[in-house]
Amino acid sequence: MKFIQKLLFTLTIFLPLASMDTPGSSSIRQTASPQIVRAQFFQDILGMSEGQFKKQFSWHKGKLTKPPRGNARKTWVAQYPRRAAIFEGDYRFVTIGNLKTKVQRKRKPGRGTFTLLIHDPNNPQLTDIRYLQSDPKNNGACFQLASTFWGPLEGGMFRSGAKLTGMLHAPVQGEEASISAAGATIFRKYFLPHILGKGYTDQSHYLLTNLFRRIPYKWVQGKPKIDWRAAQKYTNNPNDINKVGIGIHSDIFVTSGWGQGTTQEQIPLSSNQKITQIFSSALNTTPFREKKSLNKNVRDLAKMLLNASYEGALYAAFGQKCKNLYLTLMGGGSFRNDISWIAHAIQRMKNFIKYSGINVILVFRPDKPRKLPIRTAQGDIDFLQNMIQMADEINGTCVYQPAIQKVISNYVTNAYAGKNYETEAIMLKSIFEQ
Repeated sequence: MKFIQKLLFTLTIFLPLASMDTPGSSSIRQTASPQIVRAQFFQDILGMSEGQFKKQFSWHKGKLTKPPRGNARKTWVAQYPRRAAIFEGDYRFVTIGNLKTKVQRKRKPGRGTFTLLIHDPNNPQLTDIRYLQSDPKNNGACFQLASTFWGPLEGGMFRSGAKLTGMLHAPVQGEEASISAAGATIFRKYFLPHILGKGYTDQSHYLLTNLFRRIPYKWVQGKPKIDWRAAQKYTNNPNDINKVGIGIHSDIFVTSGWGQGTTQEQIPLSSNQKITQIFSSALNTTPFREKKSLNKNVRDLAKMLLNASYEGALYAAFGQKCKNLYLTLMGGGSFRNDISWIAHAIQRMKNFIKYSGINVILVFRPDKPRKLPIRTAQGDIDFLQNMIQMADEINGTCVYQPAIQKVISNYVTNAYAGKNYETEAIMLKSIFEQ
């Protein structure tokens, strides 16, 4: 089929193709890298436990009172060389507006692409953030992370008393990405002066700090949460998106990769595997849905934040001159943002992607069963079909054909019905190998 042949040459959509050796492809790399105990990812970087580290350098009220500096830091790193991963790279907080201004000044149109990396139940590592970050083909790539509003740390790790090893309890995309680049995560937790504690007033790393008067947060049972009443009263201003912040941690070492069970691959610093992580957050709509208080104002706020997340990730990747940018389904899991909102947030950036010079890869996987499900099989089918049509428009291809539509429908329907959908993954592979 001509359109399939054209697809293979232009790499319009990444699906399980063992023969393709491109970013996001399913060719599984063979590695002889050593394995580390997953629960000891902190010790792997520091050579000591997190408790020992905090005691040695006097962690108190959200800061190290005796941090290693100057020659003392050099000596400390020399004693255990993997500690160098902590201080590699650069972290900064920027607003969407600032990024947009820089893009407009520097932008030179180049051919961008938009592709999909579809979850294959036969090879789940291929859509796993740890595998993707550690893949040598992604050296220098940018990754959008589903983070929090309260600093570039996951799962409550921004709280002063929390330990990074707490990310192991219920890790999702953001936590796994942070564990995979543990050195940079340790820097953001222990060497970046912004850690929150109850009563902490410094808002410098709150992603909505420039909108704080209208979208404040409150401490509820020891955790910061967006003020419920403020969200319900939110009125959208077109300039709000420019005031939303994102975090960018650029050129950081990847220190571990894919693993199953209690171990994972150790990535040596000598491999010089570096990436850029882009931190943003979606609004958690679950509390509003549970209380049946998801009014138009809350929906407008959620949509604006999704728009900011995708726009910010694309601008940041452009500024970093990243060849590849991996996007995630921001807020499409436990935060229960409608997948149609996510589709719109991505589609509004279509023209930018087309002329960005960036290979934009959207990682897609069906949702898992939830107590209060929002995503449905039909919603995901519509989403995938919209994304494939968008890929055709950006890439100048014609993938959106009846054969693809049918396979996608069966793939998603079986996944949500709890049925085996490995056959559909194989069918997708065989279709694109014709």
